[in-house]
Parts: sequence; structure tokens; C-alpha cells
Amino acid sequence: MEQNKCVCNQCGKEIEIHLNEEIIDQDNNGRDVTEQFFVCPGCGKRYTAMILDEYMRVLIRRRKRPPFNRKNNEKIKKDMMQHFKRLKKKYNRE
Repeated sequence: MEQNKCVCNQCGKEIEIHLNEEIIDQDNNGRDVTEQFFVCPGCGKRYTAMILDEYMRVLIRRRKRPPFNRKNNEKIKKDMMQHFKRLKKKYNRE
């Protein structure tokens, strides 16, 4: 299967992934919280790829900042995954 495709867990249809982005909230400072997602064309199930709040954006910038340090990169990646799980729970996303 190609990298930009997956199979829907609900209906089994192959999905060509095209990310959409939607503002789902604003933080206490008025900054947008956005969700990147794709939708199964067969059954309409929505899959969240990423939720971006200001803290997540900071982590992404830190990962891109040179020089590359594998140990630091792995720590940031772990922090990103933990924060993503918290955001998914907060915004009731699967």
C-alpha cells in the first residue's frame, strides 16, 4: 500500500489520505487550536492526524532547530506524542 493511503478501521475501504485542517478551539491567549484530519469516503469516519496548539507548535520548532541531536530529538518526539494523546482526550478525538 502506498504511503499516502490507509484502510478504514470501520468499513475496510482504502482511503487516499488528503489532510484537512480545521480550527477547533482557541487557547487562553486567543491562539487557534487546529486539527489536521482525513475522512473515509466510504463511511465518513474521521481520523485525527494531529492537533496543534501553541505548545505543540513550540515542540515542532524545537525539533527542526539545528544542530540535529538524536537524543534530544527522541525526547521531543516523546513529549509530542504524550501531548497529542492529552489533546485527543481533551477534544474527544479517537
